Amino acid sequence: MPRMVIAGLLGVVFLYVSASGLISVTHPFFTGTNGDTMAHVDMIYRIYNGDLPKASDGIRYQPFIDLGGGNVYQRASGHPPLFHILHAPIVGPLLNAGEWQKAIALGRALNIFFGILCIFALAWAGWLFGGKRKALFAVAVPALAVLTYRFSRLNTDYALDGLLTLWTTLTLICLYKILQNGLRANYLIFLTLLSVAGMSTKISYVVFLGICVLVVIIANYLHGNQGTRKNVIRGTAIAAGIMVVVVVLIGWYYYFQNYRASGSLVTPIQANLAPNRPYQSYRDILTSSNFWALLYARYSVNIVVSTIITSFTIAGYFSMKKGNLAKLKKNLMTKWTILLMCSAFLGILATQLMLAHPNGSINFRYLLPAILPISLFLAYGLLEFKWLRGQLVALAAIAMAGTTILSIRLAQAPDGLLQGVKLWGKTVDKIYTVTTKNGVPSYVTTTLFLMFAIGALLLSVGLYHLSKTQQSNSKKPA
Repeated sequence: MPRMVIAGLLGVVFLYVSASGLISVTHPFFTGTNGDTMAHVDMIYRIYNGDLPKASDGIRYQPFIDLGGGNVYQRASGHPPLFHILHAPIVGPLLNAGEWQKAIALGRALNIFFGILCIFALAWAGWLFGGKRKALFAVAVPALAVLTYRFSRLNTDYALDGLLTLWTTLTLICLYKILQNGLRANYLIFLTLLSVAGMSTKISYVVFLGICVLVVIIANYLHGNQGTRKNVIRGTAIAAGIMVVVVVLIGWYYYFQNYRASGSLVTPIQANLAPNRPYQSYRDILTSSNFWALLYARYSVNIVVSTIITSFTIAGYFSMKKGNLAKLKKNLMTKWTILLMCSAFLGILATQLMLAHPNGSINFRYLLPAILPISLFLAYGLLEFKWLRGQLVALAAIAMAGTTILSIRLAQAPDGLLQGVKLWGKTVDKIYTVTTKNGVPSYVTTTLFLMFAIGALLLSVGLYHLSKTQQSNSKKPA
């Protein structure tokens, strides 16, 4: 592993910890019925004490009830319990002791650790999918993924999407390996474990479970040597076996917790008790500017910054040499890889449609399971400006993380985003004031700001040297 890859990845880790850490220490520990923190923490408390909550139980954690947070529904109970099981032994003892503020702070730290694991999984993916520029992509891909606004701010809702993103990223890596090398036993065991873990975290993983079935069948057809019919039958049998394992190990939760309560595998809350939000038909969603903004204006909290990043990305694709596109058409494995990534992205985009209809919301957070194909798309476009030595990626990542930090504790627009920069004055002072009110020592805040500066420097230097080395190697005679 080149030293500059390590330096660049360390820069990504520092920037991510800075942005998500400042979000975590400034956000209120108790938000009432706003967001999902209360529901997730209550579910952790219940599981730690040997109880599996149902939606109809409501919130049972007494300190939350005393603060006026009693809710008629336990919203987190619709999700499978793996995220909460992982948190329970760490957070549970503090909850039992009544120290729920410390428990939430510790839980947010654990969520950031999941995010760091995502960085290394995404770096692995960048190394695999980067071709001759694999070292450069090993840094660029995670930088453009975890520093997006919605990923960095997951702790405002104590959200489980970081853990889900870890499973989906590893799943795409495993599927790529299967397409490349065939159905090896170690790949299939790993894929089965990932499928169980993914479906034990959130139902959105079902998109990847479906892709797993298709890839296993296709890979056995491509690499099998028993004839077309036998290859398809064998691949189908193996895929069916994976599905059976998943259904046996976690399918019961969706049936008993959700389906028996509401008639739906997706949620335990009955349709007539849906959130009090405006009705949206599929046509309303597809003609909504918020929906299409997911594709270009939601990487940063600032729409202008995000649109600039998207514009340069697309410009990079238009500047590609025709010879590169010709090579792409001739490479079968590359075409299968692109199809794999597109399937993951379009499948997750379809779940956004389902979650928004009829009374849901449009939120880039729902696209995070497909952050690998999104960040790969951004990286290939931005790195096409080779004369900038990777600094366009560094600038985009730093801008995303920086605007996330500067948006803390400021009034937001109805869609949860800031529309301009004129409100960002004296933000640093506000952050220190809020962290003090939350009982966080000022040296912690200062350390997080310092990590941002060091991370920005390491990322820029790492990308510069990796880009320079790659260009020097490409000029050497074969």
